[in-house]
Formats: sequence, structure tokens, C-alpha cells
Amino acid sequence: MRAGFRLLISALALGAAIFIVYRQLAPNPAVAALYAVTLPDQNGQPQALAQWRDKIVLVNFWATWCPPCREEMPELSEFQEKYRARNVIVLGIATDDVAKISEYSKTRPVQYPLLAGDFQAMTLAETLGNNKGALPYSVLIDPKKGITHIYFGRINIKQLEQDVREIAE
Repeated sequence: MRAGFRLLISALALGAAIFIVYRQLAPNPAVAALYAVTLPDQNGQPQALAQWRDKIVLVNFWATWCPPCREEMPELSEFQEKYRARNVIVLGIATDDVAKISEYSKTRPVQYPLLAGDFQAMTLAETLGNNKGALPYSVLIDPKKGITHIYFGRINIKQLEQDVREIAE
């Protein structure tokens, strides 16, 4: 009886350990969905989002017609330049088509990739936690832990910098 009990306890402990390791190594389904997508950039060139999988990624959902989205873009450009050396990338995914973001980027260039998500952008944002349909909407992704922070509305750069420093250090 004791041997059977010990065997049962050992099997449960092993199962728990395997589950814990699996959960830490398995990709977050929402992040996996993001990295499975390919979107055109402002020049119409397809960009696989998986190319940024090993970086700290701030995914910023925006639209050319959205005033708070446009207001935060210069700050996000400065943030991108400041944290580029720390393996950080900002990805701007627009709810617009290529023509609209191409036109917009000519008048207000940014220092990070702009991608045309069109209708797919809001579905992707919802997959990443945007249950309010808000714009701008941003998600901070740690390459090891998945989504670490969600930001509804115009982003607070000081808060973003603090959040990134926690991940990068």
C-alpha cells in the first residue's frame, strides 16, 4: 500500500513538473496568432511579424483618422530610437489600407515599421485583448513571457519606459 501511494505521489509530482515546464515553454496563443500574420508595410512589401519574435515588441494599433493615435506617434518614434539598442521594436499596425498609411507616412514619418492591417487589424487587436474596440491600443510583448502589459488609449511614455526597463533588465 505504501509503495503504491509513493508511486502515485511521484507520478503526480512528475505530471505537475511537466505541466509547469510546458506552460513556460508553450507560446501564448494570442502571441502565436500575431506572429503567424504577414502584413504589408507602407510600401506594400509583405512583412512577416515573426521576424520580430525575439525582440521586446510594442504592438500599437492605430488609424490615420484617429487624433490620439497621430498625437502619440512622435513620442513612439522617440521611444523607438531610445530603446532600439535594448532589442525593442515598435510596430504600428493600422486599421487602414496600404495607400492610406503610405500617404500618411509621407507627411509624418516615424522611426518604426508601419503595417497595413486593414480589417484584419481590429480582429488581431481583439485577439490580443482589445475587448473595447479602442484606438489607439497597444500591447507590450516580452519574447520569453508573452504579453506583459496592455494599454488602452493614448500611451503614457513614462509608464511604457518603466515597463520596458522591467523586461529588458
